[in-house]
Amino acid sequence: MPLIVNKKLPAYEKLRKELVSEISTEKARKQDIRPLEIGILNLMPSAVVERTEMQLLRLLANTPLQIRPTFIYFDKHKSISSQVHFDAFYKTIAQVKKQGLDGLIITQPGKDYTDKELRRIDEFLMHGNKSLVVFASAVNLKSGDGSMKATLSTHGLEKLLAGYGIEMKKDAVLDWQRSMRLPVMTQNGAPTWIRAPAIVQVQHDPRFDDDHQVLDDGFAAFFRADELSFPFPSTLVAHPDKQPEAKLKVVARTTTAAWAETTDTVDLKISPSWRAKPPLDQRAIAIVVEGTLHSALGPGDGVEVPAVSKEKSRVLVISSAGFLTNPFARSGAGTDLGGQFAQMGPVGGDEQLQMISQPYAQKYLTGTILSFKNTLD
Repeated sequence: MPLIVNKKLPAYEKLRKELVSEISTEKARKQDIRPLEIGILNLMPSAVVERTEMQLLRLLANTPLQIRPTFIYFDKHKSISSQVHFDAFYKTIAQVKKQGLDGLIITQPGKDYTDKELRRIDEFLMHGNKSLVVFASAVNLKSGDGSMKATLSTHGLEKLLAGYGIEMKKDAVLDWQRSMRLPVMTQNGAPTWIRAPAIVQVQHDPRFDDDHQVLDDGFAAFFRADELSFPFPSTLVAHPDKQPEAKLKVVARTTTAAWAETTDTVDLKISPSWRAKPPLDQRAIAIVVEGTLHSALGPGDGVEVPAVSKEKSRVLVISSAGFLTNPFARSGAGTDLGGQFAQMGPVGGDEQLQMISQPYAQKYLTGTILSFKNTLD
């Protein structure tokens, strides 16, 4: 089924050239099909906002559903270089309140959420029969930064998620046992292995019970998944007592050979010199809570939030900053200058990361696409 896309959106023509199945808003109105209404909170820096839109629309186009995506931003988040774009193609969460969204997707934010904005999201879920999917962690890397130095910040999301019984730690999780390993040739022609332990490879293991299973391949979003990549995850901790009328379940974990970095800046560059840092233990990196939800934050800041959801709702947190991206392509692409220089495309770039991005895409992005599709189904 096609995407329902505004023909004036810059990504529209690019999607057509890529033969992505799409349909204009005008044609969609003439069809007797109710599309899935999905809101996307895309709080990215203005220089990379259009690139992020394309990544998300490509993923959405790989589902069998007819989907109408709505890009959302908050009034507070103004942009010097892209405000015209936001005003033309984005809506505020207040504007979509009456639109009847089925679900809301939050991607890795580049800015902090205010308490009022978090309450708007909470209010949405309390309407009942709604879904919130969070693809984000505390690990923040700049697009086009080949150094892959991350800063740690949860941008306020931790306050909202804690209310639903999902604690997000301000850390970067690395896994020694299931980290990405690649062979490369040294200058003298001898092969050596480099590691990227911050890109965690998650695979179902029949030896583990439900309390220690690495990947729950019976869970809808991960159904029958052979292997999934979780780039740059953070620790999640389940608190079922926060949601007594809902079921809370861990659906993805690291192995028992994982550790967490908690310094303000973390170097995550691929390297042959990585070493595990005890103490090592297993950490949750994806949690779902489903049922009658209690409000995470309650009313305030002029937002009336019901105490309990009117019907059952769902929150899925995939604590991976790069789950929906190719992390090597994103870091190695160079810098988007934005503004009047946007047509030039990214400047510079890291050739090694660009080279690694190709085998990464071949091995892992199909699984990412299928998982994203299953999340929406």
